[in-house]
Amino acid sequence: MINSRCRHFRGSRPCVFNKTDGSECPNCGHVSAYKERILFIKLDAVGDVLRSASLLPAIKARHETRFIAWLTRSDAAELVGIIDGVDEVIELSTGGLARIMAGGWDQVYSVSNDPESAALATLAAASGKRPVGFYIEDGVMQPSNEAAARWLEMASFDRLKRSNTESYQRLMLAIIGCPDMPIMAPVLRVDDAMRAAASARLDGLFGARRRRVAINIGSGSRWPKKMLEAEAIYRYARLLTERRMSIPCWSAGVAKRRRPRRSSRCVRRATASTRR
Repeated sequence: MINSRCRHFRGSRPCVFNKTDGSECPNCGHVSAYKERILFIKLDAVGDVLRSASLLPAIKARHETRFIAWLTRSDAAELVGIIDGVDEVIELSTGGLARIMAGGWDQVYSVSNDPESAALATLAAASGKRPVGFYIEDGVMQPSNEAAARWLEMASFDRLKRSNTESYQRLMLAIIGCPDMPIMAPVLRVDDAMRAAASARLDGLFGARRRRVAINIGSGSRWPKKMLEAEAIYRYARLLTERRMSIPCWSAGVAKRRRPRRSSRCVRRATASTRR
């Protein structure tokens, strides 16, 4: 009676359509069957998670009828939950670890070259089937293909990283196995009411007619040196203000709280001095 190969099936609770219109599996008109179970692992900062969402169309193209679960940390779980193409969000926790190990995945993707992600991918992968990206073998991280090996070399040698001219998305698409696929912007599932509320809030803060440029003044804990310096933010904010642009600021990282506060003060100083 229960269609456990429908992407809407949850097991622990009724599916969304049973709640909204009383649908039940034998006669459900919303059934969405899948053949392959895919696990995508991305544990990095929120910004990195967002840009990695652009890889999902390539993964979907490689697996025609698929169920995609995304393993991430709790601070990015809400974002992952609204990324189009994600059927299940798994938070990294004791329960999440049990979930990925018993997930019966047909393919695991782990494109981050950090030991934790590679180890999780190795645990989750089916016996005899290596993850795409990076995995652990004999206690050492290994690349799954030449494109992953190139990324690992760039991470190990600054000379290669400095000479690289390809974008992150292009390099990751090569690792996934779709090097020539067009780079697509992430698609978020946001309903019209939420979009309207967000637009009204931004219009109230910054005006409806002015163009806006958002500045991320934070960073994740893994890459603190990627955080913009306060004085560089000041110069950029001053230039934008002179061009009559609004400047929302946000901090995606929580590890370095003092520098984002200093950076936000620089933005206020830049906008105030330009108004004089």
